[in-house]
Amino acid sequence: MLKFSRPETAQLIFTNFKDVVENARMKLPFGIAQIGKAFRNEIAPRDFLFRTREFEQMEVEYFIREKDPCPYKIPNEKILIYSA
Repeated sequence: MLKFSRPETAQLIFTNFKDVVENARMKLPFGIAQIGKAFRNEIAPRDFLFRTREFEQMEVEYFIREKDPCPYKIPNEKILIYSA
C-alpha cells in the first residue's frame, strides 16, 4: 500500500467546501478552520539521503460573496495562539 504525506492543510478545506455547505447547512459568509500535520521535504538533508520536516499547522479560510460588502470590521492585528 502506497502512502503520501500531505504538503499543506489548506487543500482539504477547498476540496471539502461543497460537503461542508451541504452537510452543515452553512450559508455565506462562513469560515472553516482546521489543525493538522503537514510535511515538507528538506532541501539539504545533510548526511541523510531523505529527510522530511513535520509541522503542526492551523489554517482558517473565510468565504464571502464577492458582490456583498463584508459585514464585519476586520482588524489588522496579530494574535498569539498557544498549543496545549
